[in-house]
Amino acid sequence: MIHHNLHAENCNNKLFTTLAYADDMVILLRKEQQLPVLHQVLHRYAMASTANINFRKSNLLPLGHWPPSLTMANIPIKDFVKILGMFIHTDIKKMIELNWNPILNTIRYMFSKQLIRNLNLIQKIWNINLFILSKVWYIAQIIPLPEDVAQRIELGITYYLWTGHIYKIAKSQLWKRTEQGGCGLIAVNNKSKALLIQTLLQRKIKYKNSITSKLIDFTLQHPIFRRIKMCLNKIPERLLNDPESMTTKEIYTSLLAVKETIPSIMTKYPNMKWKRIWKIFTLPNISTDWKTSAYKVVNDIVPTEAKKYHHNITHSPLCQHCGSFDTLHHRLTTCRPVVWSWLCRKLINASHTDNPNDVRRTVLQLEMPNHSNKFALTWIIMGYLHYMISDNNTTIAGLQKLLMEAERNLRRKGRNNLLIIENKKNILNI
Repeated sequence: MIHHNLHAENCNNKLFTTLAYADDMVILLRKEQQLPVLHQVLHRYAMASTANINFRKSNLLPLGHWPPSLTMANIPIKDFVKILGMFIHTDIKKMIELNWNPILNTIRYMFSKQLIRNLNLIQKIWNINLFILSKVWYIAQIIPLPEDVAQRIELGITYYLWTGHIYKIAKSQLWKRTEQGGCGLIAVNNKSKALLIQTLLQRKIKYKNSITSKLIDFTLQHPIFRRIKMCLNKIPERLLNDPESMTTKEIYTSLLAVKETIPSIMTKYPNMKWKRIWKIFTLPNISTDWKTSAYKVVNDIVPTEAKKYHHNITHSPLCQHCGSFDTLHHRLTTCRPVVWSWLCRKLINASHTDNPNDVRRTVLQLEMPNHSNKFALTWIIMGYLHYMISDNNTTIAGLQKLLMEAERNLRRKGRNNLLIIENKKNILNI
């Protein structure tokens, strides 16, 4: 009824008159003459339905050249209103503050609450991407994320990920995909820009040669949208030439590639087969705890005594267990020779090699040979790495208990056949 009576009065029929979602309704008036018409329509509806409309719960937001004191039925005049969880203000700077400040405070609170959970690095990143930042993605489609708010969110992410850790991995590496050496952590600033760019381009295509398209061009000239306009220039031409098929993921990937960096560990050891190493972290049916420990080993952020001594964190570089120089190589191989020998025997029988140096390189560098036993080898090595850097009192019995529990979990999923090697025996039984 409202749409029928007001739509004919609009100067541009392509613009909306009413928006309704559940029990919320937004009515957009463009002429002062529409106000008495709306009042008559609402009065007629109240008479026909015997329902009283509570105008006190309604708000009027004057925009543009609308007289700031003109209202009806004593509806309160406000500087801002909340529509579908988003604040709309007459001033764009205040609108940005109204929307992003509560979200920033909520994210900080969520980070503080989530710290009590015992999650590994990979699980924390899943939690950030899917839960903690979900509200950001909703608002970022419409309202630009200020740089200072983005920086505070990134600081909160760093604190959440690395609290309790001495050494950490650069966020630019964590932003990369798993097969590139990262963990798929979403870059807040780039993702927010990609969402807003996608919204603007979709509206320009949908309302081509209309007032909406011109309004978008005008909006991009505002200083607040300067960074968004700069990002448009960084998107490849092949995407801009076909905006209808362009996705947010493609925009995000192109923005992320502008400042793409090589992980520091790859720069330090350029001759290692990094593509093969990173690929093993994409294997399913391996615990995220084990993957996280292996990821720390590969990136050399395990806090050994020698490493801490080098950074003046401890007074001695010697191992607290055996008194030798405590490097990563020592902790994983020579510190517990009985446990190491047990693992070597398993790996030699499964990988068909008699060279202990090959076994040592496989464990320390995770360069897995390409043969049918690859999953079984990866599984037992990651389990070993997790056990050796997570437990100070390492024994063969403790390692066997850990591996047998993981093997039972695979059996429950019906995937225990992955541990069968070429001689048709389980790798734990050879």
